[in-house]
Amino acid sequence: MEGDRLGGECPNYACNPSKTLLRSARIYSYLKRAGEFGLSVGEVSFDWKKIATRRDHIIELITQNGKRYEEEFARAGIALVRGPARFVSEHTVEVDGRGLTAGRFVVATGSRPQIPDVEGLDRVGYLTSREAVLASGLPSSVAILGGGAVGVEFAQLYAAFDVPTTLIDNTDLVTTEDPEIRAYLRGLLEAQGLTVYEWAEVTGAGREGNRRWLTLTVEGRQERVVADEILVATGRAPAVDDLELQIPGVEMSDQGIVTDDTLQTRHPDFWAAGDVVGKMLFTHVASYEGYVAGTNAAGETPPLHEDLRVVPRVTFAEPEIASVGLTEPEARQSGYEVAVRRHDFSTQSRALMMGELNGFVKIVLSAASEEILGGHIIGPRAGELIHEIAVAMRNGLRFSQISETIHAYPTLAEAVGAAEAVKTPPSKKPPRELKG
Repeated sequence: MEGDRLGGECPNYACNPSKTLLRSARIYSYLKRAGEFGLSVGEVSFDWKKIATRRDHIIELITQNGKRYEEEFARAGIALVRGPARFVSEHTVEVDGRGLTAGRFVVATGSRPQIPDVEGLDRVGYLTSREAVLASGLPSSVAILGGGAVGVEFAQLYAAFDVPTTLIDNTDLVTTEDPEIRAYLRGLLEAQGLTVYEWAEVTGAGREGNRRWLTLTVEGRQERVVADEILVATGRAPAVDDLELQIPGVEMSDQGIVTDDTLQTRHPDFWAAGDVVGKMLFTHVASYEGYVAGTNAAGETPPLHEDLRVVPRVTFAEPEIASVGLTEPEARQSGYEVAVRRHDFSTQSRALMMGELNGFVKIVLSAASEEILGGHIIGPRAGELIHEIAVAMRNGLRFSQISETIHAYPTLAEAVGAAEAVKTPPSKKPPRELKG
Protein backbone atom coordinates (compact mmCIF):
# COMPACT_ATOMS: atom_id res chain seq x y z
CA MET A 1 0.00 0.00 0.00
CA GLU A 2 1.27 3.45 -0.87
CA GLY A 3 2.30 5.51 2.13
CA ASP A 4 0.10 7.84 4.09
CA ARG A 5 0.67 11.47 3.04
CA LEU A 6 -1.74 13.24 5.31
CA GLY A 7 -2.13 11.12 8.36
CA GLY A 8 -4.04 8.65 10.48
CA GLU A 9 -6.20 5.94 8.94
CA CYS A 10 -6.53 7.95 5.75
CA PRO A 11 -4.15 6.80 2.99
CA ASN A 12 -3.63 9.59 0.52
CA TYR A 13 -5.22 7.88 -2.46
CA ALA A 14 -8.45 7.24 -0.56
CA CYS A 15 -9.26 10.55 1.06
CA ASN A 16 -7.59 13.87 1.53
CA PRO A 17 -8.59 15.76 4.68
CA SER A 18 -7.07 19.04 3.49
CA LYS A 19 -9.51 19.18 0.57
CA THR A 20 -12.42 18.82 3.01
CA LEU A 21 -11.07 21.75 5.03
CA LEU A 22 -10.54 23.78 1.85
CA ARG A 23 -14.17 23.21 0.95
CA SER A 24 -15.22 24.75 4.27
CA ALA A 25 -12.85 27.65 3.62
CA ARG A 26 -14.38 28.24 0.19
CA ILE A 27 -17.95 28.25 1.53
CA TYR A 28 -16.83 30.69 4.24
CA SER A 29 -15.36 33.01 1.62
CA TYR A 30 -18.62 32.85 -0.37
CA LEU A 31 -20.60 33.80 2.73
CA LYS A 32 -18.40 36.84 3.24
CA ARG A 33 -19.16 37.83 -0.38
CA ALA A 34 -22.90 37.28 -0.05
CA GLY A 35 -23.67 40.94 -0.71
CA GLU A 36 -22.25 40.64 -4.23
CA PHE A 37 -25.04 38.19 -5.05
CA GLY A 38 -27.80 40.28 -3.50
CA LEU A 39 -27.92 38.15 -0.36
CA SER A 40 -27.91 39.08 3.31
CA VAL A 41 -26.59 36.52 5.79
CA GLY A 42 -25.90 38.68 8.82
CA GLU A 43 -22.66 38.33 10.74
CA VAL A 44 -20.45 35.62 9.25
CA SER A 45 -18.37 33.45 11.57
CA PHE A 46 -17.00 29.93 11.80
CA ASP A 47 -16.59 27.19 14.38
CA TRP A 48 -13.34 25.29 13.80
CA LYS A 49 -14.41 22.42 16.06
CA LYS A 50 -17.43 21.80 13.84
CA ILE A 51 -15.28 22.10 10.72
CA ALA A 52 -12.90 19.51 12.17
CA THR A 53 -15.84 17.27 13.11
CA ARG A 54 -17.06 17.38 9.50
CA ARG A 55 -13.51 16.55 8.32
CA ASP A 56 -13.40 13.50 10.58
CA HIS A 57 -16.88 12.43 9.47
CA ILE A 58 -15.87 12.59 5.81
CA ILE A 59 -12.78 10.49 6.56
CA GLU A 60 -14.98 7.89 8.29
CA LEU A 61 -17.41 7.80 5.36
CA ILE A 62 -14.63 7.27 2.82
CA THR A 63 -12.64 4.75 4.84
CA GLN A 64 -15.69 3.13 6.46
CA ASN A 65 -14.21 3.83 9.86
CA GLY A 66 -10.89 2.29 8.88
CA LYS A 67 -12.40 -1.03 7.75
CA ARG A 68 -12.78 -0.39 4.02
CA TYR A 69 -9.44 -1.87 3.10
CA GLU A 70 -9.69 -4.87 5.38
CA GLU A 71 -13.01 -5.79 3.78
CA GLU A 72 -11.76 -5.23 0.23
CA PHE A 73 -8.64 -7.28 0.86
CA ALA A 74 -10.62 -10.06 2.53
CA ARG A 75 -12.96 -10.30 -0.48
CA ALA A 76 -9.92 -10.55 -2.77
CA GLY A 77 -8.27 -13.20 -0.59
CA ILE A 78 -5.43 -10.89 0.46
CA ALA A 79 -4.04 -11.17 3.98
CA LEU A 80 -3.45 -7.77 5.61
CA VAL A 81 -0.75 -7.56 8.26
CA ARG A 82 -0.28 -4.20 9.99
CA GLY A 83 2.94 -3.04 11.63
CA PRO A 84 6.43 -1.67 11.00
CA ALA A 85 8.35 -3.88 8.59
CA ARG A 86 12.00 -4.56 7.81
CA PHE A 87 13.74 -6.95 5.46
CA VAL A 88 15.80 -9.64 7.13
CA SER A 89 16.72 -11.40 3.86
CA GLU A 90 15.96 -11.15 0.15
CA HIS A 91 12.67 -12.98 0.52
CA THR A 92 11.71 -12.46 4.16
CA VAL A 93 10.22 -9.39 5.78
CA GLU A 94 9.71 -9.13 9.54
CA VAL A 95 6.61 -7.36 10.88
CA ASP A 96 6.52 -6.90 14.65
CA GLY A 97 8.70 -9.97 15.11
CA ARG A 98 6.72 -12.12 12.69
CA GLY A 99 8.60 -13.38 9.63
CA LEU A 100 6.73 -13.30 6.32
CA THR A 101 8.27 -15.01 3.28
CA ALA A 102 7.37 -14.33 -0.35
CA GLY A 103 8.80 -15.03 -3.78
CA ARG A 104 8.15 -11.47 -5.00
CA PHE A 105 7.74 -8.06 -3.38
CA VAL A 106 6.22 -4.72 -4.33
CA VAL A 107 7.60 -1.90 -2.20
CA ALA A 108 5.04 0.89 -1.93
CA THR A 109 5.81 2.57 1.39
CA GLY A 110 5.15 6.10 0.17
CA SER A 111 6.97 9.18 1.34
CA ARG A 112 7.63 11.27 4.42
CA PRO A 113 8.07 15.02 4.89
CA GLN A 114 11.50 16.28 3.86
CA ILE A 115 12.71 18.71 6.52
CA PRO A 116 15.14 21.46 5.45
CA ASP A 117 18.47 21.84 7.20
CA VAL A 118 17.81 25.12 9.03
CA GLU A 119 19.76 26.02 12.14
CA GLY A 120 17.46 25.87 15.18
CA LEU A 121 14.39 24.50 13.39
CA ASP A 122 14.35 21.20 15.29
CA ARG A 123 14.65 23.02 18.61
CA VAL A 124 11.79 25.46 18.07
CA GLY A 125 9.41 22.80 16.75
CA TYR A 126 7.28 22.76 13.64
CA LEU A 127 4.23 21.19 12.03
CA THR A 128 4.12 19.09 8.87
CA SER A 129 1.02 18.61 6.72
CA ARG A 130 0.22 15.47 8.73
CA GLU A 131 -0.22 17.37 11.99
CA ALA A 132 -1.66 20.51 10.43
CA VAL A 133 -4.48 18.79 8.58
CA LEU A 134 -5.67 16.91 11.67
CA ALA A 135 -5.23 19.79 14.12
CA SER A 136 -8.04 20.50 16.58
CA GLY A 137 -7.50 24.26 16.32
CA LEU A 138 -6.02 27.06 14.24
CA PRO A 139 -2.74 28.82 15.00
CA SER A 140 -2.86 32.53 15.80
CA SER A 141 -0.35 33.12 12.99
CA VAL A 142 1.73 30.84 10.78
CA ALA A 143 4.86 30.87 8.62
CA ILE A 144 4.90 28.21 5.91
CA LEU A 145 8.15 26.91 4.45
CA GLY A 146 7.55 25.69 0.92
CA GLY A 147 5.53 27.21 -1.91
CA GLY A 148 4.53 24.05 -3.73
CA ALA A 149 0.98 22.72 -3.94
CA VAL A 150 0.79 21.75 -0.26
CA GLY A 151 2.25 25.03 0.97
CA VAL A 152 -0.07 27.13 -1.21
CA GLU A 153 -3.15 25.13 -0.22
CA PHE A 154 -2.43 25.48 3.49
CA ALA A 155 -1.54 29.17 3.10
CA GLN A 156 -4.92 29.91 1.53
CA LEU A 157 -6.70 27.69 4.06
CA TYR A 158 -5.25 29.61 6.99
CA ALA A 159 -5.72 33.00 5.34
CA ALA A 160 -9.36 32.21 4.55
CA PHE A 161 -9.96 31.76 8.28
CA ASP A 162 -8.25 35.07 9.06
CA VAL A 163 -4.94 33.63 10.28
CA PRO A 164 -2.02 35.99 9.44
CA THR A 165 0.05 33.87 7.05
CA THR A 166 3.54 34.17 5.56
CA LEU A 167 4.54 31.88 2.68
CA ILE A 168 8.26 31.33 2.04
CA ASP A 169 9.95 29.46 -0.81
CA ASN A 170 13.57 29.19 -1.90
CA THR A 171 12.55 29.29 -5.59
CA ASP A 172 9.35 30.35 -7.38
CA LEU A 173 5.95 29.38 -6.05
CA VAL A 174 4.54 26.19 -7.64
CA THR A 175 7.77 26.00 -9.61
CA THR A 176 6.61 23.24 -11.99
CA GLU A 177 3.80 25.42 -13.34
CA ASP A 178 3.91 27.76 -16.35
CA PRO A 179 5.53 31.13 -15.51
CA GLU A 180 2.30 32.99 -16.31
CA ILE A 181 0.45 30.84 -13.79
CA ARG A 182 3.12 31.44 -11.15
CA ALA A 183 3.06 35.21 -11.60
CA TYR A 184 -0.72 35.33 -11.54
CA LEU A 185 -0.87 33.18 -8.39
CA ARG A 186 1.52 35.44 -6.52
CA GLY A 187 -0.68 38.43 -7.33
CA LEU A 188 -3.71 36.56 -6.07
CA LEU A 189 -2.06 35.55 -2.81
CA GLU A 190 -0.89 39.06 -2.07
CA ALA A 191 -4.35 40.44 -2.92
CA GLN A 192 -5.76 37.94 -0.40
CA GLY A 193 -3.53 39.41 2.31
CA LEU A 194 -0.71 36.87 2.47
CA THR A 195 2.91 37.88 2.82
CA VAL A 196 4.94 36.05 0.16
CA TYR A 197 8.70 35.57 -0.10
CA GLU A 198 10.14 33.87 -3.19
CA TRP A 199 13.82 33.02 -3.70
CA ALA A 200 14.33 33.32 0.04
CA GLU A 201 17.00 31.42 1.95
CA VAL A 202 15.94 30.53 5.49
CA THR A 203 19.08 30.90 7.60
CA GLY A 204 17.88 30.31 11.14
CA ALA A 205 15.00 29.68 13.53
CA GLY A 206 14.38 30.48 17.18
CA ARG A 207 11.79 31.28 19.85
CA GLU A 208 10.66 34.38 21.69
CA GLY A 209 8.41 33.19 24.49
CA ASN A 210 5.60 31.24 22.85
CA ARG A 211 6.34 32.61 19.38
CA ARG A 212 8.78 31.41 16.76
CA TRP A 213 10.96 33.41 14.40
CA LEU A 214 12.77 32.75 11.14
CA THR A 215 15.60 34.73 9.58
CA LEU A 216 15.67 35.02 5.78
CA THR A 217 17.99 36.29 3.11
CA VAL A 218 15.95 37.74 0.24
CA GLU A 219 17.65 39.50 -2.68
CA GLY A 220 20.65 40.27 -0.50
CA ARG A 221 18.68 41.80 2.37
CA GLN A 222 17.92 40.26 5.75
CA GLU A 223 14.32 39.68 6.85
CA ARG A 224 12.80 38.37 10.07
CA VAL A 225 9.44 36.58 10.22
CA VAL A 226 7.66 35.98 13.52
CA ALA A 227 4.73 33.59 13.88
CA ASP A 228 3.09 31.32 16.43
CA GLU A 229 3.59 28.20 14.32
CA ILE A 230 5.89 27.05 11.53
CA LEU A 231 4.52 24.64 8.94
CA VAL A 232 7.13 22.76 6.90
CA ALA A 233 5.94 21.86 3.39
CA THR A 234 9.26 21.66 1.56
CA GLY A 235 8.75 18.38 -0.25
CA ARG A 236 8.76 14.65 0.30
CA ALA A 237 11.42 11.96 0.62
CA PRO A 238 10.97 8.20 0.02
CA ALA A 239 9.90 6.39 3.19
CA VAL A 240 12.50 3.61 3.27
CA ASP A 241 14.57 4.49 6.34
CA ASP A 242 13.27 1.65 8.53
CA LEU A 243 12.96 -1.02 5.84
CA GLU A 244 16.62 -2.05 5.94
CA LEU A 245 16.34 -2.46 2.18
CA GLN A 246 19.90 -3.63 1.59
CA ILE A 247 18.85 -6.03 -1.15
CA PRO A 248 21.25 -6.63 -4.08
CA GLY A 249 19.74 -5.02 -7.17
CA VAL A 250 17.38 -2.72 -5.25
CA GLU A 251 19.07 0.64 -5.76
CA MET A 252 18.25 4.14 -4.52
CA SER A 253 18.64 7.47 -6.29
CA ASP A 254 17.98 10.96 -4.90
CA GLN A 255 14.34 10.52 -5.98
CA GLY A 256 13.70 7.04 -4.63
CA ILE A 257 13.90 3.37 -5.59
CA VAL A 258 15.25 2.95 -9.13
CA THR A 259 12.97 1.02 -11.50
CA ASP A 260 12.53 0.49 -15.23
CA ASP A 261 9.28 1.35 -17.00
CA THR A 262 7.69 -1.90 -15.81
CA LEU A 263 8.46 -0.68 -12.26
CA GLN A 264 10.84 -3.59 -11.70
CA THR A 265 14.14 -3.03 -9.93
CA ARG A 266 17.35 -4.74 -11.01
CA HIS A 267 16.45 -7.54 -8.62
CA PRO A 268 14.18 -9.96 -10.54
CA ASP A 269 11.78 -10.32 -7.59
CA PHE A 270 11.35 -6.68 -6.54
CA TRP A 271 9.07 -3.97 -7.92
CA ALA A 272 8.26 -0.54 -6.49
CA ALA A 273 5.42 1.94 -6.98
CA GLY A 274 4.15 5.32 -5.86
CA ASP A 275 5.93 8.02 -3.89
CA VAL A 276 8.75 5.67 -2.93
CA VAL A 277 9.77 5.66 -6.62
CA GLY A 278 9.62 9.45 -6.68
CA LYS A 279 8.76 10.03 -10.33
CA MET A 280 5.57 12.06 -9.89
CA LEU A 281 4.28 12.48 -6.33
CA PHE A 282 0.56 12.41 -7.02
CA THR A 283 -2.05 10.14 -5.53
CA HIS A 284 -3.44 9.26 -8.97
CA VAL A 285 0.04 8.32 -10.20
CA ALA A 286 0.62 6.16 -7.12
CA SER A 287 -2.65 4.31 -7.76
CA TYR A 288 -1.75 3.79 -11.42
CA GLU A 289 1.79 2.62 -10.61
CA GLY A 290 0.43 0.26 -7.99
CA TYR A 291 -1.68 -1.41 -10.66
CA VAL A 292 1.27 -1.66 -13.07
CA ALA A 293 3.71 -2.98 -10.48
CA GLY A 294 1.20 -5.38 -8.92
CA THR A 295 0.15 -6.79 -12.27
CA ASN A 296 3.74 -7.32 -13.34
CA ALA A 297 4.78 -8.84 -10.02
CA ALA A 298 1.90 -11.30 -10.40
CA GLY A 299 3.53 -12.53 -13.61
CA GLU A 300 1.45 -10.85 -16.32
CA THR A 301 2.91 -11.44 -19.80
CA PRO A 302 3.70 -9.40 -21.70
CA PRO A 303 4.45 -6.99 -18.85
CA LEU A 304 2.69 -3.64 -18.53
CA HIS A 305 4.78 -0.52 -19.16
CA GLU A 306 3.96 2.70 -17.34
CA ASP A 307 3.19 5.76 -19.46
CA LEU A 308 3.44 9.10 -17.64
CA ARG A 309 3.42 11.32 -20.72
CA VAL A 310 -0.04 12.73 -19.97
CA VAL A 311 -0.64 13.21 -16.25
CA PRO A 312 -2.93 16.01 -15.02
CA ARG A 313 -1.82 17.83 -11.87
CA VAL A 314 -3.99 20.02 -9.67
CA THR A 315 -3.30 22.50 -6.89
CA PHE A 316 -6.51 23.10 -4.96
CA ALA A 317 -5.87 26.79 -4.54
CA GLU A 318 -8.52 29.50 -4.81
CA PRO A 319 -8.93 29.59 -7.74
CA GLU A 320 -7.70 26.12 -8.67
CA ILE A 321 -4.56 25.52 -10.73
CA ALA A 322 -4.44 22.59 -13.13
CA SER A 323 -2.01 21.61 -15.83
CA VAL A 324 -0.90 18.79 -18.09
CA GLY A 325 2.09 18.40 -20.38
CA LEU A 326 4.76 20.99 -21.16
CA THR A 327 4.90 24.59 -20.05
CA GLU A 328 5.63 27.20 -22.71
CA PRO A 329 9.36 27.44 -21.78
CA GLU A 330 9.67 23.64 -21.65
CA ALA A 331 8.14 23.34 -25.11
CA ARG A 332 10.57 25.90 -26.54
CA GLN A 333 13.51 24.20 -24.82
CA SER A 334 12.39 20.92 -26.41
CA GLY A 335 12.85 22.49 -29.85
CA TYR A 336 9.25 23.25 -30.78
CA GLU A 337 8.15 26.38 -32.57
CA VAL A 338 5.37 27.28 -30.18
CA ALA A 339 1.93 28.80 -30.62
CA VAL A 340 -0.19 29.82 -27.62
CA ARG A 341 -3.96 29.93 -27.27
CA ARG A 342 -5.46 31.83 -24.34
CA HIS A 343 -8.85 32.78 -22.89
CA ASP A 344 -9.52 34.86 -19.77
CA PHE A 345 -12.34 33.90 -17.41
CA SER A 346 -13.08 37.60 -16.92
CA THR A 347 -14.82 37.61 -20.33
CA GLN A 348 -16.50 34.22 -19.97
CA SER A 349 -20.26 34.13 -19.45
CA ARG A 350 -20.44 31.31 -16.90
CA ALA A 351 -17.62 32.80 -14.84
CA LEU A 352 -19.46 36.14 -14.80
CA MET A 353 -22.61 34.43 -13.57
CA MET A 354 -20.64 32.64 -10.86
CA GLY A 355 -18.77 35.77 -9.81
CA GLU A 356 -15.47 33.96 -10.44
CA LEU A 357 -13.53 36.27 -12.75
CA ASN A 358 -9.95 35.44 -11.83
CA GLY A 359 -7.78 33.30 -14.09
CA PHE A 360 -7.31 32.08 -17.63
CA VAL A 361 -6.87 29.04 -19.86
CA LYS A 362 -3.55 28.72 -21.69
CA ILE A 363 -2.87 26.01 -24.27
CA VAL A 364 0.61 25.43 -25.70
CA LEU A 365 0.74 24.06 -29.25
CA SER A 366 3.23 23.09 -31.89
CA ALA A 367 2.91 25.93 -34.39
CA ALA A 368 3.62 23.55 -37.26
CA SER A 369 1.11 20.79 -36.49
CA GLU A 370 -1.28 22.18 -33.85
CA GLU A 371 -0.32 19.24 -31.65
CA ILE A 372 -1.27 20.06 -28.06
CA LEU A 373 1.93 20.15 -26.03
CA GLY A 374 0.47 21.38 -22.75
CA GLY A 375 -2.55 22.87 -21.06
CA HIS A 376 -2.51 25.28 -18.12
CA ILE A 377 -5.52 26.66 -16.25
CA ILE A 378 -5.91 28.91 -13.25
CA GLY A 379 -9.52 29.60 -12.53
CA PRO A 380 -12.84 28.14 -11.35
CA ARG A 381 -13.10 24.33 -11.59
CA ALA A 382 -9.68 24.11 -13.23
CA GLY A 383 -9.20 20.59 -11.87
CA GLU A 384 -12.23 19.41 -13.80
CA LEU A 385 -11.56 21.41 -16.98
CA ILE A 386 -8.01 20.12 -17.44
CA HIS A 387 -9.26 16.64 -18.32
CA GLU A 388 -10.68 17.76 -21.66
CA ILE A 389 -7.17 18.80 -22.64
CA ALA A 390 -5.62 15.65 -21.14
CA VAL A 391 -7.93 13.33 -23.09
CA ALA A 392 -7.17 15.25 -26.29
CA MET A 393 -3.42 14.95 -25.70
CA ARG A 394 -3.64 11.27 -24.80
CA ASN A 395 -5.44 10.54 -28.06
CA GLY A 396 -3.35 12.76 -30.34
CA LEU A 397 -6.12 15.27 -31.10
CA ARG A 398 -5.29 18.70 -32.49
CA PHE A 399 -6.51 21.87 -30.83
CA SER A 400 -8.88 22.55 -33.73
CA GLN A 401 -10.70 19.33 -32.83
CA ILE A 402 -11.44 20.82 -29.40
CA SER A 403 -12.31 24.30 -30.62
CA GLU A 404 -14.61 22.98 -33.37
CA THR A 405 -16.51 20.81 -30.91
CA ILE A 406 -19.76 22.45 -29.76
CA HIS A 407 -19.50 23.31 -26.07
CA ALA A 408 -22.71 23.80 -24.09
CA TYR A 409 -23.59 27.37 -23.13
CA PRO A 410 -23.17 28.65 -20.50
CA THR A 411 -20.39 26.42 -19.12
CA LEU A 412 -16.85 26.98 -17.93
CA ALA A 413 -15.68 24.40 -20.50
CA GLU A 414 -16.38 26.98 -23.20
CA ALA A 415 -13.21 28.73 -22.05
CA VAL A 416 -11.12 25.78 -23.28
CA GLY A 417 -12.67 25.68 -26.73
CA ALA A 418 -12.68 29.48 -27.01
CA ALA A 419 -8.94 29.90 -26.41
CA GLU A 420 -7.56 32.26 -29.04
CA ALA A 421 -4.12 32.95 -30.48
CA VAL A 422 -1.93 35.19 -28.33
CA LYS A 423 -0.08 37.77 -30.41
CA THR A 424 1.02 40.06 -27.61
CA PRO A 425 2.03 39.32 -24.02
CA PRO A 426 -1.04 39.15 -21.74
CA SER A 427 -1.66 42.14 -19.54
CA LYS A 428 -0.60 41.84 -15.91
CA LYS A 429 -3.75 43.32 -14.45
CA PRO A 430 -4.36 42.62 -10.76
CA PRO A 431 -6.84 39.86 -9.92
CA ARG A 432 -10.44 40.96 -10.23
CA GLU A 433 -13.60 40.39 -8.24
CA LEU A 434 -17.13 41.02 -9.41
CA LYS A 435 -18.60 43.77 -7.23
CA GLY A 436 -22.31 44.01 -6.65
